Amino acid sequence: MGLASVLDPNLPDDYFLFVANDNDFLTQDGFQEGAAYKAEGGADVDTMFQVFQVTLPGLKK
Repeated sequence: MGLASVLDPNLPDDYFLFVANDNDFLTQDGFQEGAAYKAEGGADVDTMFQVFQVTLPGLKK
């Protein structure tokens, strides 16, 4: 998770909240330490990255 100001003088209490989630290496087309691999059970889970705009009054204090 990460937090960054939206840098808008009209929204001084607004921030972007960045949330990332790895896929726990559950893929059917992986490559690690010089070798190809497939997750057991056939799982193929995407990595996700989401961004939210949030208002956090008084955070700068």
